[in-house]
Amino acid sequence: MVNESTAFITSDTALAAWLYTSGIIYAEITTGFPAEFVFPRNNGNKLDELVNIFQRGEAYGNIVAYIRNYHILTQKVKGSSRSR
Repeated sequence: MVNESTAFITSDTALAAWLYTSGIIYAEITTGFPAEFVFPRNNGNKLDELVNIFQRGEAYGNIVAYIRNYHILTQKVKGSSRSR
């Protein structure tokens, strides 16, 4: 079980892809339904700031990198669900 005080957990693939594109490296992807992306809270306030920006609809950045990362994460989720 993941400790939410030391990690941020989301099942939102779009948010996970944007965080990854913004330089936040995920620690793991859980294989439940829905799949969850686990990001360690070792980035100071950067992680929380980015989540707030995304939730306000003000996300910015390289759209090509975002789409690539979104595709990579969805493939990882699909791959982990096939291996069960």
